Amino acid sequence: HSGMAVTHWGAAAVVAVVLLLVAAAVALLFLAGVFSSAEEDVQQLKYIRNIYLWTRQSQVVAEELPVFADYSAIFSTKFSPYRATYVITHGFLSSALYNWVIILKDALLSHEDCNVLAICWESGSSRLSYYAVQGRVPEVGDEVAGILERLQKAGGLRLDTLHLIGHSLGAHVSGFVGKRFNGTIARITGLDPAGMGFNGAEAQERLDKSDAQFVDVIHTHACTTIIQPYSCFGIIDSIGDVDVWVNGGEEQPGCVQEGGDGYRVLEDGSPCSHSLSYVYYTESIDYPPSSTRYLARSCPTKLHYYNGSCICSQHPQYMGFNTNQRSLGDFYVNTTATWPYALTDDHCPAAAYTIWQILGIILLSLVAGAAATTACVLAWLRQHPEDQEFFTTEFLFSVLAVAVQYSQRCYDSFREREEIIWLTNGFESSIM
Repeated sequence: HSGMAVTHWGAAAVVAVVLLLVAAAVALLFLAGVFSSAEEDVQQLKYIRNIYLWTRQSQVVAEELPVFADYSAIFSTKFSPYRATYVITHGFLSSALYNWVIILKDALLSHEDCNVLAICWESGSSRLSYYAVQGRVPEVGDEVAGILERLQKAGGLRLDTLHLIGHSLGAHVSGFVGKRFNGTIARITGLDPAGMGFNGAEAQERLDKSDAQFVDVIHTHACTTIIQPYSCFGIIDSIGDVDVWVNGGEEQPGCVQEGGDGYRVLEDGSPCSHSLSYVYYTESIDYPPSSTRYLARSCPTKLHYYNGSCICSQHPQYMGFNTNQRSLGDFYVNTTATWPYALTDDHCPAAAYTIWQILGIILLSLVAGAAATTACVLAWLRQHPEDQEFFTTEFLFSVLAVAVQYSQRCYDSFREREEIIWLTNGFESSIM
């Protein structure tokens, strides 16, 4: 019997050893796969050199985003999925740490508590390499999209609060990022998107309004580069939901000077007019719609603009950060020749630039664990809403969810009390 016991014990031991060896082999294969995958990811980054992150907790010194480290390394950064995220992509001959990027980053962080990412990619070292760099744009877009997908999985990045801002070639890079996400990104802003190699291109070959839920474009240095090669750098086509042509969209005032080649050149080697797109955009962040600055007029063609026949829009349009996402098409705006560049439009009736608003009846729900409170709220909903505070009489501890929605019950209750008619002066058609 003892011999049989030893035999059974030996068989069990052999089975255990085999299982351990199999488990070890599987683990090694898994680790090999992980490292191989990570290595492949690193190899795929042919053009991106760095990704910088700023938040209000790290506003001066940028964190370098460890996109190919393990997830815990991403968690250790100041990135938060509960804040809006802006991604700045520079253009030809530029860099993610150039002064204009830093100034734009500071303006965004001053305006709101957000995440600001800047993509540093290999964008050439001389004008002779422009067309070689232009050919990289789709691949750079894919690399940026891959980084954002990883940040989405590891850090909870939300596409509905993601805003891509790209200058020149960087605008088209942003467009290819949007294509990778099938147009689900909230917004893309193109700052004088590059025209050389993109004028007349199909939508799938450049930034297009289908690349995000909303695409706005600022034109400052556009012309037909086939006729005028190297004379201008911006795209001549309307490619966004909103296209704003600043001072006609070609040469900008204050950019022509005596001597040299006749044109001012900024730090990244870009012509002044091309670079002023990001200067105007950065300045626009400081102007709420109520300031009536950077107000733009609707025009069917540039000829109408030059003839001074642009009309005052029924619903106002603003160039830059506060662009009205419901007023679509081509718009024109004038600026001064020196900072501050924004002008107000004194020739349109004041009513034309009143912030459009409607009276909204909403049901506000606050959920905190098992407790919940609801209230019918009557509020003005503006085209560019300011923060609104709502109060509850109950102490809810940690609020888990907030829901704001239309409620027929709320609507009926206000109608019964005849408060709607009184508050709207009879304009019941303006009620949501």
